[in-house]
Formats: sequence, structure tokens, C-alpha cells
Amino acid sequence: MKQNIYIKAMEIGFSKIGGISYLDLKRQIEIEMGSSMGRNTEAAFVKWIAEAFEPVVGFPRGLPNFILGVANYVMHGKSDSASRTHYDRF
Repeated sequence: MKQNIYIKAMEIGFSKIGGISYLDLKRQIEIEMGSSMGRNTEAAFVKWIAEAFEPVVGFPRGLPNFILGVANYVMHGKSDSASRTHYDRF
């Protein structure tokens, strides 16, 4: 049976009492599932996380712009420093 990344993310998140960064969560999912996420899968995953969960560390009023920066980096490989910074902080 094929594993579901969303269920796997919830299992991993549940086991991390103090929270987990997006990049650590993504790495752990990819390790446990034995494959890398493609761009479209990761973009959908980022959107799901942004809609379903509140960050442990508060973000300023610009959260929609922050998520947009993450999505731009994932989908388009934008190499500008702002998009990369958003991705690294997510």
C-alpha cells in the first residue's frame, strides 16, 4: 500500500513535542518514504501545511507573503534571496 505524505507528516509532527521545522519534516518524510517529493507534490504539501497548522514561532502580518515566497521557491526554483530565506525559515 502506498504511504500518504500527509498522514506521515502528522505522525512525525505528533512525535515532536516541541515542533519541527518544515525542512526537517520534509527530510524525514522523504527518508521514511524512500523517495523525494517532486515540485508539484511539495507545493501542494506547503499549501496544506500553511492552511492546516499554525507556526510555533509567530510570524508577522505578512504570513501570506511568506507562504507565497515559499511556494515561489518550490515551484519555480526562484533563486532570489528573499524566496530562499522564506523557504529556509518555513
